Amino acid sequence: MTTPRFCRWSPRTSSGTSTALALDLGVKVFQGSPQLTVDRIVDAGETIVVPHVGETRRDDGSAFRFAACDILTFTGDLISRVESYVVPLRTE
Repeated sequence: MTTPRFCRWSPRTSSGTSTALALDLGVKVFQGSPQLTVDRIVDAGETIVVPHVGETRRDDGSAFRFAACDILTFTGDLISRVESYVVPLRTE
């Protein structure tokens, strides 16, 4: 029997290196936190995969929609690696 793992999961909202760097430097790019819809959570042993879509607003008020996937790798009960992939979606 497997012991369930619980973790606090918080996806990134950046779409590339320059945006991620701007966020790290304290430059405000987005308004608040994104609204997320998690498609499913796949537990594959030491790895959990969380595909999701989200939407937020840029500082200029325009919408930013994205599809994303976070991959959490565990060592024991601790997260040892996080990989985040974000694909901007066309906003109509």
